[in-house]
Amino acid sequence: MLQGGVGLSLLQFCNLNSFRTNGVRFLHGLISSLVLQ
Repeated sequence: MLQGGVGLSLLQFCNLNSFRTNGVRFLHGLISSLVLQ
């Protein structure tokens, strides 16, 4: 049961990490498109 909890928190951390990088990419793309216009 402890291993399941560790796996779940690790999965949540990976999801948070990918969400953060996706947000940075989205903001970068948005700023780039605004600058190009």
